[in-house]
Amino acid sequence: MLLRQLSYNGLVIGPSTDIGITHLQGFRGLGDLRQSDVAVARADGFYPGVTFLGERTLTIGVVIAIADETARESAFQSLSTALWPIQQPGTLQAAGRLAFVLSPQWAYPRYVTARCIKGDIDLDVLSTLGVSEFDIEFVAADPLVYEDYLRSASIATDLPVHVEYSGSDIPNTGYSQPVITVVGPITNPVVNLDNDNGGTHTLAFSAALSWADVWTIDSKARTIVDQNGNSQYAALNPGSLWPTITPGGHTFSVTGTGFGSQQHTISWRKCWAWS
Repeated sequence: MLLRQLSYNGLVIGPSTDIGITHLQGFRGLGDLRQSDVAVARADGFYPGVTFLGERTLTIGVVIAIADETARESAFQSLSTALWPIQQPGTLQAAGRLAFVLSPQWAYPRYVTARCIKGDIDLDVLSTLGVSEFDIEFVAADPLVYEDYLRSASIATDLPVHVEYSGSDIPNTGYSQPVITVVGPITNPVVNLDNDNGGTHTLAFSAALSWADVWTIDSKARTIVDQNGNSQYAALNPGSLWPTITPGGHTFSVTGTGFGSQQHTISWRKCWAWS
């Protein structure tokens, strides 16, 4: 048995629960498709060689060991409900957090974003002396593992702040794609993220934000929305570069004209690749 718990869609499995974990596979593997295996045209953001951040399949071995038939059936039902791929007629289950909620060496829980593709809970699943073992599978389009602790920093316009992304405690530390909030009033805001080792990521806008405007910039989802959920992507100037936070120091700043004393924020999570 593995001495860690996992949670998904509200269900916790592992130690101190009715559903144990026997093995984990695929977390340290590579995606099924490698860029070098087939002749694929160059796509934006892809490079020749192994695709370390490609989609991968995660397999979790589970065991239900309950002698009482009613209690065993209840455990099966809880697992089936959490993993059922169609939550409503015609609606596929959205990808959710597959969280590692217990591991002694971690200060915070960690998670991957995945969707269950194989519950493998048959109606006649084999049960010997009240023990049933089977595998469940998830597909993770984004194989990065994220720490479930949101780091953030706030600044006023024209007052930069230095933020540190320490990756020394996490092997294979990946780049984090932050969420930035710009608060009005401000005209033609420019968001800068400068790496201490060189390199600048700049998002420049041609727009005038009023006192009531709050724009949320998600550099992972590549979206820019206002407080009403309306897209403001059209205001982004050509040549802008989506910010990423890599291990090391960075300086975050927002500049513009016609601004007040409001605070802007940047938030991010540590992440890494297991491969």
